Amino acid sequence: MEVLIEQILAQLSDLPEPKLREVLHFVDHMKQSTLNAETMTASEEPLLAIAGMLSGEPLSAQAIEAELYNS
Repeated sequence: MEVLIEQILAQLSDLPEPKLREVLHFVDHMKQSTLNAETMTASEEPLLAIAGMLSGEPLSAQAIEAELYNS
């Protein structure tokens, strides 16, 4: 990892200040999204919130229609 950090720093040293600000913004965004992903609960994660809903027997078109329209 040390080598990777050194490579990144070497590349950054060639960038003009406006690009360095963009990089800083990007790194902040990456850190925040990583923290959010680590602290997200199953109820907050859209795919996990519906996990298991599609398990079980498949429904026929008539069963779906009956469920949707209470017929």
